[in-house]
Amino acid sequence: MEEFFTSLVHAYGLPLLVVLLFLKGSLVGKPFIPATVVIPAYAFVAGIAGYRILLLTAFTAAATTAGQLAVFLKCRRDGDAVLDAVPFLDRESGKTEKAYDYFEEHRFRAIFVANMVTGFRGLMSVPAGASGYSTTRFLMAAYPSTFVYHTVVTVVFAGSLRYLL
Repeated sequence: MEEFFTSLVHAYGLPLLVVLLFLKGSLVGKPFIPATVVIPAYAFVAGIAGYRILLLTAFTAAATTAGQLAVFLKCRRDGDAVLDAVPFLDRESGKTEKAYDYFEEHRFRAIFVANMVTGFRGLMSVPAGASGYSTTRFLMAAYPSTFVYHTVVTVVFAGSLRYLL
């Protein structure tokens, strides 16, 4: 299994990772493997270290943010009715309402901070889009915070894997 995963990473590598993270970014309430596992595992298996981690996380943050932008634009057009089409989002938990309240109170900061909090990452795309928030401001908050999150997670976890293995 390890050889299969390694050969998959070397054969398809970054393009596969970018597509996966775009999909992760565009699915609110997603049941997928988290970025905290996928990106560091890719960096470890591909042997990415040093400044190349910044290049990797620049690509992964762009892919994730592009997925979030797709949700943002869809919500701008159709409102939060988009959430009704998400089968694995627990609307009863109150998370969506908390996201709306937090966004209404903090706007730019809400997007920035939520993108670094597991469980809320990408969720701010919905109230931001539905409220007609500026696309430029959305991207100015979403991309840098995602880049910081991906970079810290990758440096910590990929570095830990190198140390432990």
